Amino acid sequence: MRIVSWNINGLNAAFTNGMLDHILGMEPDIICFQEIRANNMHFLNYPPDGYRLYINSAKRAGYGGTLVYTKLRPYGVRTKLFNYNDDEGRAQFLPFDLFILCNVYAPHVGTDYSKINKKRYFMKSLQQTMLHLTESNRPVIFCGDFNIANICQYRAYPGRKIPGFTSDEHEIFQDFLSKALYVCSPQVDQGDTVSVSRMLDHFIVCEKLLPYIKSVKMDMSLLNTAHSPLVMEINF
Repeated sequence: MRIVSWNINGLNAAFTNGMLDHILGMEPDIICFQEIRANNMHFLNYPPDGYRLYINSAKRAGYGGTLVYTKLRPYGVRTKLFNYNDDEGRAQFLPFDLFILCNVYAPHVGTDYSKINKKRYFMKSLQQTMLHLTESNRPVIFCGDFNIANICQYRAYPGRKIPGFTSDEHEIFQDFLSKALYVCSPQVDQGDTVSVSRMLDHFIVCEKLLPYIKSVKMDMSLLNTAHSPLVMEINF
């Protein structure tokens, strides 16, 4: 199974610049987009052939939002988080036969770090929602833009006040991962430069799924994009 995750920074651009065709060329089973910035745009009614469409738009036009295209039929979709009033389309939970998929676009703390508490509440709510859903004994696959760097990336910028790399955010992330979750770091071709924004996107899985993950790669072939698609190959 192939799952693609990408902060697309505006779905309209993806349709008009051929980026969606690039993703479809990978022949993924599931496509997860974040920051789609779309509200009932006409093309949302026409998913690619063979795919089902699930969207969680932000109430504010041209802002945030998440979207999933999937060839597999889920048992529904949940967008409500525990103890968190989300009107920005921050998450989608889709239960399938063998796993639960969560597409995430986590809040940014802001350049002045004024939204650190919002980030903390969101991640705690995401964790609580996961614990509730996993009572079905299906493992969870998280993917998306978490706006927090992983531990090895965090250590690359010690003591620097860069959003996504601060000690407070690192503490928030470690607390989230403490429930037997693991970040699957992507493989990057030698010589490719990974920008700071690309370090904030992750696949995160439950421990029981680790033996089934074949690879996680970052597709660096699309230029002039702040983020790059992450591609997970998993064999159940």
